[in-house]
Amino acid sequence: MGYEDSKPSITDLVDDPPGLTLFWWICGGVIALINFILCAQLIDLHSKSPPSKRRKFSIRIILAIPVFSCYAYLTLYFVKGADIMAIVQKWYQGVIMFSFYGWVMTWFTKPYTAILEQPPSDYFVTIPCCCFGWCLCSRSTISHRNIKLVKYGMIQLGISQMLLAIVGVILDINGKYDGGAYIFIKILSLVSMMISIYSLNTLVKMTEGLLPSLNLYYKSRGIFFLVTIVNIQEALFTILGNAGAYSGSGTYDSDTKAQMWSSFILIIDCLIYAIIIKRTWKPEDSHHEAQHGYKMMA
Repeated sequence: MGYEDSKPSITDLVDDPPGLTLFWWICGGVIALINFILCAQLIDLHSKSPPSKRRKFSIRIILAIPVFSCYAYLTLYFVKGADIMAIVQKWYQGVIMFSFYGWVMTWFTKPYTAILEQPPSDYFVTIPCCCFGWCLCSRSTISHRNIKLVKYGMIQLGISQMLLAIVGVILDINGKYDGGAYIFIKILSLVSMMISIYSLNTLVKMTEGLLPSLNLYYKSRGIFFLVTIVNIQEALFTILGNAGAYSGSGTYDSDTKAQMWSSFILIIDCLIYAIIIKRTWKPEDSHHEAQHGYKMMA
């Protein structure tokens, strides 16, 4: 976590930065700048479509690029404040999920008759919680309850991740984060992530057949990648750091090195996410499909 005395302050890093730190700052800064440029291009493209809820949701999904990039790059400088800043990053994971759900559902009108009238299928047998489908969504046919469960399963990610981050900070301040607490928190974090990804995949399976030209599967893969990779790599680096997998130095202990490598790789993750969004999320999706009658399916 971020309150150990062994972690360097920003003054220490600026006065005498190790060679690895300079690598993180320079390379991370270049990649973060590219991320901002790609984000600006995407925002410019999508802002040209008429104002609507659909445009609002798509822009929120795009804004994950600068939010995650800022968090990752700032934690390369403010090492001790990584856990506080992580709260915003965790919260925005839920924003991404809710925005994708909202964007998809704007193509239908309540009470979502087009979705509910689909023939029976195994919509709820999907990864990564396929063996628990009977518990979360127990029927092969779709009901309003199923749609609500999918919605709640997606948006719970930001709330649960943010609360876990806050609990972790409180435990760390009181010196009780070491030991089994961090493993328990990481397990809960991964379970929350799995539920949200399960709900995301289920939503795609329920709706992609009704909106074939939107390529919902490929659009969802960008969100799937960012949410999954961020949580898995964070848990992995935390476990490795606590296990002493990284050799300590005069500036960094094993935990700090793990944290900073995780932040640096997150910047690269944001670049990949930006490329996926740019290739799959076209601004013409906001009006082209409506012109061809897909909106009227509901």
